[in-house]
Parts: sequence; C-alpha cells; structure tokens
Amino acid sequence: FLPFAGEGGLPERGEPITKTDLFVLGLTGCENAAERRDAVCDALGLPHGMNAGALMAAASLLMSKEAFFETVSGLFSK
Repeated sequence: FLPFAGEGGLPERGEPITKTDLFVLGLTGCENAAERRDAVCDALGLPHGMNAGALMAAASLLMSKEAFFETVSGLFSK
C-alpha cells in the first residue's frame, strides 16, 4: 500500500523530499544506510540497490514528503 496524497493517485506537490531528509531518516551517511534503503524500497515496491538520489527521486514521484516520513518512520520505529 502506498500512501498517495493527491487526486488521481498523484502526490500533492508540497515540499520536495531532499537528501537531508534521507540523512535524518538514516537512509544515507550512516552505517546500514543501504540496508535501510532496501527496506524502504520493499515497502514502496521499488527495486533494491537504489542509491540515495534514485530513492529520493522515486519517492518524490510516488508520495508527499509527509507520507514518506510516516512510511519510513513506521518501518524503523519497531
């Protein structure tokens, strides 16, 4: 399930997802970042092995920044 935010399944165009957001979420610049990105890719139905820039671009097309934070936080808050 992808948390689409806008009409017709397209995300609302609010603030863009940035590399700083990925860093804050532990998806870049830290130990196990690649494994964490792969877990996010699983949740979003994306292929494994995406670098930070590719994940940022793909997630921005799929969802709002807020939905991305909710999704990623939910994966790693357990």
